[in-house]
Amino acid sequence: MLMGGALYVLLLVASHVSQRYATMPVAPPAGRQLQIPPMDRSGPIDGDRRMGLDVFEWGPDPRATARVPVIMLHGSPGHGADFAFARSPDDPTLEQIFTNDGRPVIAPNLPGFGESLLFPPEGEARSPWRARFVPSYSSQAHAHAVLAMMDELGIERAHIVGWSNGGYAAIHAADIAPQRVASITMMASVGAQETEGSGSYLFEHAKYALGLGAIGAAGELIPHFGLLANRAERLGWLWNFWDTDQRPAREIMARLTTPTLILHGRHDFLTADWNAERHHELMPASRLVMLDASHFIPFMQTKEAGEVFLEHFARHDTPGVKPLTGYDNRCPRPDHAGLGRIWEWLVVALRAVHWLVWIVVLAPLCWAAPRVMTVLLALLVAAMTLDFGVAVAALWLGASLSLMRDRQRRRSPACWLGRVVIIPLLSLTLVWLLAHGALPTPAKMLTPGDGLLGLAFRARGLGLFASVAIGVVALALARVLLTPSGWRSLRLLPDRVRRHEFWPSWALYLAIAPRLLALVRKHGMMTFTCVNPGIPNGGGIIGESKRDILNTLCAAGAPILPFHAIERGGAPEARAQCVARALEESPELGGLPIILKPDVGQRGAGVTLARTPEDIARFFESCRGLAIAQRFHPGPVEVGVFWVRTAAHLDREPDEHELCGRVFSITRKAHNEIVGDGRRSIARLVSRHPRLRHQRPALLRTAHDEQRSPARGERVHLGQLGNHALGARFGDGADLITPELERAIDDAARHYRGAEGGALDIGRFDIRCTSEDALRAAQGLAIIELNGSTGESTNIYDPDRSRSWALGVLGDQWQALYELGAERRRQGVAPLRLHQLVRLLWRARSD
Repeated sequence: MLMGGALYVLLLVASHVSQRYATMPVAPPAGRQLQIPPMDRSGPIDGDRRMGLDVFEWGPDPRATARVPVIMLHGSPGHGADFAFARSPDDPTLEQIFTNDGRPVIAPNLPGFGESLLFPPEGEARSPWRARFVPSYSSQAHAHAVLAMMDELGIERAHIVGWSNGGYAAIHAADIAPQRVASITMMASVGAQETEGSGSYLFEHAKYALGLGAIGAAGELIPHFGLLANRAERLGWLWNFWDTDQRPAREIMARLTTPTLILHGRHDFLTADWNAERHHELMPASRLVMLDASHFIPFMQTKEAGEVFLEHFARHDTPGVKPLTGYDNRCPRPDHAGLGRIWEWLVVALRAVHWLVWIVVLAPLCWAAPRVMTVLLALLVAAMTLDFGVAVAALWLGASLSLMRDRQRRRSPACWLGRVVIIPLLSLTLVWLLAHGALPTPAKMLTPGDGLLGLAFRARGLGLFASVAIGVVALALARVLLTPSGWRSLRLLPDRVRRHEFWPSWALYLAIAPRLLALVRKHGMMTFTCVNPGIPNGGGIIGESKRDILNTLCAAGAPILPFHAIERGGAPEARAQCVARALEESPELGGLPIILKPDVGQRGAGVTLARTPEDIARFFESCRGLAIAQRFHPGPVEVGVFWVRTAAHLDREPDEHELCGRVFSITRKAHNEIVGDGRRSIARLVSRHPRLRHQRPALLRTAHDEQRSPARGERVHLGQLGNHALGARFGDGADLITPELERAIDDAARHYRGAEGGALDIGRFDIRCTSEDALRAAQGLAIIELNGSTGESTNIYDPDRSRSWALGVLGDQWQALYELGAERRRQGVAPLRLHQLVRLLWRARSD
């Protein structure tokens, strides 16, 4: 590590030294270089300094012909030689079309681009060490430079064509010297501030500042020895954006009387088609021609554009000719039907939303569903409804909210950079490319030349759902293919498919979907929420309070492990102190170690075995809500006992000698261990273990020193919590069921009386005890917690049982849920409504 750092510093210093004293790279050679005064926004700067201006010239000498010359202004980034290229050798370039018409064509490198830079003081060499090479990179300064160039070349009057950012320079030139501008053409051009990105000068310049910092830092921190170009070439185009103020554009465009051609592409992905339509509305002397084109009209549509140009030039070679002002729409928008028409209306209506409102509304959604929102935002960006920078800001804020809740990663700068900055940015860019059809997707294969954006409007608007699905899958694949952890998961995929214990929940439930659909059809979809009247939220589907359930069990005389509730609110340090006081004042808690867990949580989320005060403090950094501190039982036996009430005892209490339910299943929970070989670290041993490698992230989260290399033969226990998501191994424990154990569980369940005296119908008791013999004899049982209606019969994760057996047990569990729920419903218990369930799921996700 030290050697690598020293080598990096050495290379970086050598790179800077070589760039400091090297000759600046020369851009494509221009015909000649003029000398003009340095320019700022207001015009020439007084003084002795001069500025070079590269000029590309084609066709006759402007002084030797009566034809009005054409001046072509490139975009940013760009170069004067751009207009000498076409997509095919068989297609004429724009400069050839114009020169064939007998016109002189001049294309300067605007100040700050190519070799159009400020000359150094007399006797000094120009060095790439400087960050800025002209006084101003603004479009206003560029307009003054163009007029000075016309003076140097003896041009009294010219047609000015501005492409992209060059269009704004053309507008300023016409405003400064209208008598010298025969016409202007805004080709795929920027213009009014309201049409630029977010529409906000402040937000746009915040983006430019970020770009200057990021690209500038990249060039300074990478030892590239000039291969990434010099500072002028790297940063000139960004300085152009930074120095330019588009706020006056609206007023200037409204007062211009110069004949104006607005030539735009319907599929322009940098300057939206509606920008051109807005500019046409603002400019009384403008004609709009909309082509079936993108942003690169000078390369891709030279013939069609050339015809429009020549017609426009010929009309306005003579001053005073009334300009055409119509809208020549050669590529109408498609007429969508059904939902597609609604999507189109939304796309247009949402453009009026303020950028700050976008961020405030979108950030929580990006936190709740980052992949889906990434796809939706990319589609909105591709539709030119939402600014790319605003979408990135919303994703960054959403990712920050997510990471702030992750106590294990929130302090890592590398993690912040990766998860908050780089991954959202790359994800949005990927889907944006897919939306435009720039990368192959099923959408593009089915509709050649189309992307996710086009697919979204197909099938009467139903294609939007297919677009979102494809985008989400693409992001998942990208994460798999582009990250080490992804490749590791890919290698393990065949084994995971074979081992049902590692299947995600959706896969298990998809496998029993026919049986679930039959139950829904017979009993009604939400009927299962009628069970467990004594537990809120549909009998404990999600969001139930562990504290309330433990208090109810305690009142029923059940042998629960002692616990103490830590109320929500307050600083993490203050809440950690509450735990410390509780340990001192309540001997029954047993001191350290102690179990800490959120009051509301599923699948072991947030459960921590705190061995030190530091562990307690770390827990409360991420847990903001009500928390439970519970005595740690060393076991070593831990089981999950799934109990189901008998339907006959839903409406009557059984006799004391009669059981009111049965033990549906028992799950053994075994903690994993590895054996050291004296060479490999704990992390590598886990990665090489045929089973444990599937739970590598969960197991290493519980390891105290994952990089330690255990001695040969040393057994290292991984995890002390009986949770499958935290690395425990589950097995079927049917042999542990005895009459004594069934009676003990039945006693705890039958006396459970929750809110308004509601009973318990079905649930899983998590229990610890000293031995399996003690468990069979129901002696020394310690109940950790009770899970309600959606607490699974976790013996389905037994790796020694077949997949069909596991799916059968899961199906039987849900059949019991629906049958008990149907009986409760007949007794008058109202099921949850679907919107109530969605609200519970959303609240649990937010908590």
